[in-house]
Parts: sequence; C-alpha cells; structure tokens
Amino acid sequence: MKIRERKHKSGGVSWQLDQGVVDGKRRFKLYKTESEAKLELAKAKAARLRHGKRGAALTVAEMADVIVARDKLRPLGATLSQAVEYYVAHHAGVEESVTLEVLSARFRDSREAVSERYLRQLKVSVGSLAALYPDLPADEVERSHIEAWLAARGWQLKTKINYLGDVRTMYKWAIDKKFAARSPCDGIVYNKKKLRSGEIQRLNVEQCRALLQAAKAQPDIMAFLVLALFGGIRPAEIGRMDWSLIELGKAGESEAFVPGRHSKTRKNRAVDLSANAIAWLNACGGRGEGKICKRGFQDRWAALRRRLGWRVGLDNTLRTKARQAAAQCAITHGIWPHDGLRHTFASMHYGMHRNEHALQALMGHESADMLHTHYRGLVKRSEAALFWALVPQG
Repeated sequence: MKIRERKHKSGGVSWQLDQGVVDGKRRFKLYKTESEAKLELAKAKAARLRHGKRGAALTVAEMADVIVARDKLRPLGATLSQAVEYYVAHHAGVEESVTLEVLSARFRDSREAVSERYLRQLKVSVGSLAALYPDLPADEVERSHIEAWLAARGWQLKTKINYLGDVRTMYKWAIDKKFAARSPCDGIVYNKKKLRSGEIQRLNVEQCRALLQAAKAQPDIMAFLVLALFGGIRPAEIGRMDWSLIELGKAGESEAFVPGRHSKTRKNRAVDLSANAIAWLNACGGRGEGKICKRGFQDRWAALRRRLGWRVGLDNTLRTKARQAAAQCAITHGIWPHDGLRHTFASMHYGMHRNEHALQALMGHESADMLHTHYRGLVKRSEAALFWALVPQG
C-alpha cells in the first residue's frame, strides 16, 4: 500500500491511495489532501496487522472454509460480511431450529382448545405448506417459498387469502416461541376487492326446506341450521357455543347470544330468533344441554348434505364406509356454496325488511359496505316471505 500524487489537466492535485489487491482486483481511492491519504493509509495498515494476526490464528480447516465460502459468494456479488449479516438478521432470537413439518404440528397442537372446524382447516392450510417443504428449517423459509406454494395449488383467491392468514398466524406464534425470527409472509398482499366482483351464492327456499326436514332427527344439526339460516351466525361461532347462550320462548322473547370470545370480531352481539326459527327448534326437542355441535358433528353434517345431492369435500379422516356411501350419492345441486347458510340469511333478511342497519348488527359487520355490495336487490320480497314462513310439516 502506498500513496501517489496525481496531477490533473485542470491544474488541481489529489492524492491516490493504492489499497492493494482486494478480492482479486487492485483498489484505489482518491483524497483531496496528502494528510487525509496518510491517515487512511495508517488505518489500513493497522487493520491489516490486526486482521493478519487473527487470520494467523485460524486453523487450516477454518481457513479452507473461509476460502470456499468466499468463492461461492463471488458469482452472486456478495461478500462474506454480507452473508454473515444476512444470517444473523434471519436467525437472531431463534432458540430452537425446527423443520417446517415439526413447526406445523406444534402449532396445530397449540390450537387444540379452538374449534374442531378450525383445526381441520389448519390441517389443510399449514399442513399443505409443510407437506411441500417438510425438511426445510422453519426459520429459513423465504417469501419466495410461500408465493410458490400459493401459486402451485390452483386455489381460488379467497382460499389463498384464508390460507395465507393461517400461515401468518403460525409464524406470529413461532416468533413468540423463538422458532423463527421473522415471518416469510411479510410483503405478500392480495387485493380483497377482487373478491367482491362475483355474485354471492345462496340457497333457494326449497333447498332450505329440504335441509331442515332432513335435520329433524339430529338436534345439533337442526340447531346449527336454524342459528345460521335464520340468525346469520357464522358456522365457526356456532361451533364454539353451547345451549346456555340460547334463550328459547315466544317470538320476540327468544334470542341467541354470541359472546365476544366466540365472535370473529371479538364483540358481543345478540340475535333475535324469528317465529319459524323457534318452531324448528321446538320440533327437534327444544333447548338442549352442553355444546350445540356434538362430537362428530362435521362428518354428520357433511353426510346429510351429500344425501340431499350436494357435493361436499371428502375429509381423509372419514371412515372408508362413509367415504364409499358419499361417493354413491347422486349430485343434483352441485358444489355446496361457501358460507351458503349465512349468505341466504342476509339475502332473505334484506329482501324482507330492507333494513341495512339492523342486518349489519345481526351479521356482526363493521360497516354496511358488504351489504351494499352483495345483498341489496338480490331477493324479491315475495321469495323472502316464503323463506320466513318456512315451518315444520307433519
């Protein structure tokens, strides 16, 4: 390393510090004054001496690792220091490194107290991500991995948004438990406005009648149907509720209470039960005890819809006989509509009462935007009147 005086055509003078060969290339740096160049030369010599002593302390194997790592990074235009900084940033705070498969299993185990429906969803969402990258360390999953997973499955936009939300929640939990330092989901955004471009799917009056008649022999399915179809309560919320939250009496005195701890919005709300809702509950034995949705509810609810001609996804946990019976059911209605019961309630309520503020409160929506987008003008009052007149026959 040495200093040279450089004279310019303009008449000016600068001082060039020859830093020697760095990463295979000779490096130079210019300074306005000789004193500045000498100061940097002294610093560089001190650093070289300091680094030289530390380099001399490396074993042959350690020095070989350094050279191999440097050569691997060179085509990428990265230095060893940059690689180390990247590693530290992505692994700082990680106390236990686990594979994505293990993280997925532990996260699902931590959610055992949540509804059976939610656990089944996690098995599909975070479970499919883990199945794609089972041996990849959870703290090394990148945004590109998540984007490739979402793109490869052919899911609809709403499914992608929901499943991405599950993975976000899993990584928020993982960071808290020191299994990861950051979330690979950061920066992945979908335009939810596109979800509103299509018309929502609902059931017609005869389809509702068939479902209710078929559920008369199963009180928990009847209660689920009534609360969703005539009360607009979300299926996941009903799955967390028990019969103590239902006040069953005369019309105008009966209601279902959805506590904030069970609600998607974490807010309490009370839902009035219509006269025909009360009639259907009474036809099935009235108010029960304990959890509304009993053990095995999801399988029995799926089987009932299949018998009536709906195509419902088969879960791998169903017994072989149940799967064979489902395969033999004739499909007359097509695929079961997503949130079909709740959409039917909202459409029929607005069609009958034309009261968006009351419907907004019953649905638990933060604003009336969704009502304006989806339900206004969807159902004629004559059809809605038939729906609210549905009562048990025989």
